Amino acid sequence: MSRQPKMFTIVGEPGSGKTSRLIAHIKSRVSKGDRAIVIDPDGGEDAWNEFVNLKDVKQLENHFDFKGVVVVPYKKNHTFKHLRKWAEQKKLIDYMLVLDDLNTYGVPDPEDDLRYFFKRKRQGGIDFFATAHSWMEAAAASCRFTDFWEIGPASGSPIERSKQIGSMDAAKNLEKWQRLANADKVQAKKENRYHNFFGVDKFGKHPITGETPK
Repeated sequence: MSRQPKMFTIVGEPGSGKTSRLIAHIKSRVSKGDRAIVIDPDGGEDAWNEFVNLKDVKQLENHFDFKGVVVVPYKKNHTFKHLRKWAEQKKLIDYMLVLDDLNTYGVPDPEDDLRYFFKRKRQGGIDFFATAHSWMEAAAASCRFTDFWEIGPASGSPIERSKQIGSMDAAKNLEKWQRLANADKVQAKKENRYHNFFGVDKFGKHPITGETPK
């Protein structure tokens, strides 16, 4: 790949619209020729019904050249084990790995086969898209490797994850955005509109202006 793969994590409380935003991002990327493997933690989430759903990750074995979006159910010590094996064999590379609800895959740390992908996403050309209900439900390894955040209303504080985020300064910046997102939810209810999500980089700064909330 001509660019370095990235990890994008959306943080927001249940019902805040994380999965809808996730699907919108995926569709945008797929429309440009990318492809995605969605790891469905519930094994039948209605939100993913519009895509190709497989009963087991092993069904991918003869379809490494798939296009578009494929949804596979999450099974502990099974799903990521097979994906890792194929990645090490260079059979399945260059795709988006979508993790809907990071809490499913282990807190405070994910299982070893998923951690392998976090650490080696560059070699496999893999972009990550993930969601978490709160900062404490964002797996430690995902905080360490996230390049871009989308922050909606959520409980907890990024400062609780300052060690994994990499610096207290970045955690404090992210905390400012979290307070802004929570306040916007209250204001949105008063104005009868949908609340906002705020996209920031791993340092907690606006990716274009470099600004942070006051």
